[in-house]
Amino acid sequence: MTHQLINLSEAKPTFQFVPPMFLVYGRNGIGKSYFASKSTRPIFIDLDENIFELPVDSNRSFDISIFTFQDVISFLDMLYHQNHPYKTLVVDSLSSLEKLIIQKILLETGAKSLGDFQYGQGYLRMIPLWEQFLVNIKLLRTVKKMTVILLGHYKEKRDPNLTGESYLQYQIDLYERAAKLLVNCCSAVFFADDKVVVHHERQAFGQEIAKAVASERLLYADEGVKFRAKDTYGRPPTIPMEWTAVYHYAKAHYQKVKATFNEKQCVSNREAPGVEQLTQQEGAH
Repeated sequence: MTHQLINLSEAKPTFQFVPPMFLVYGRNGIGKSYFASKSTRPIFIDLDENIFELPVDSNRSFDISIFTFQDVISFLDMLYHQNHPYKTLVVDSLSSLEKLIIQKILLETGAKSLGDFQYGQGYLRMIPLWEQFLVNIKLLRTVKKMTVILLGHYKEKRDPNLTGESYLQYQIDLYERAAKLLVNCCSAVFFADDKVVVHHERQAFGQEIAKAVASERLLYADEGVKFRAKDTYGRPPTIPMEWTAVYHYAKAHYQKVKATFNEKQCVSNREAPGVEQLTQQEGAH
């Protein structure tokens, strides 16, 4: 790089629209796949093979079977290189994708399990493959302007507390370093769960029983001690488990960021007339 040819005082504010990547995890049957099916023009990588009742397109719509990790990469590569109408990619699920990653490592090394490797090296071998997956995802987001929804299952794990007793926490059911890698790359991570409304009834002899009278499926976006979550859009701690609610806050966030860049550009133009207008590469979402 020819540093002497770059004038850092001429930097201009720029805005590039990059669609979000969401990670939604929770128990089986909570409605993660149904939630993702309501997104904008979705196509599923159906690794769990459990969306037969949903009217959505998937790899099976094109008679494409996915048996290996390389099959997943090839499908992502096809979405990148071909023209298509899809605006959202749904990976269902991360747990099944992790199994394909483990399968690839075992086939290439001849090991029977990741536990055969010393010092946890078998699990560390997964990270470059997860990174390869994320490189392909990034291309779909930045070039093809596709939103990405990653669906996962949950596990209970005892979380250490440096200032007190440890406690059980709901976490993404993946190898911990892989989970952290995915969380870091996501725009938001939601824990899906039911909020149950309980009515207390008094019985004879002063006894009291609690009855569940209603429930609502919610997405938890504010991390606490009970679960892992993440949000970069300024949402409330909980929102309805509906795509329209998630989309609403993401759209409002991008509009706010865009307005901030426009404001900075106006100030820059007043201070230095003749500066080029704000670059906008916003997709149609």
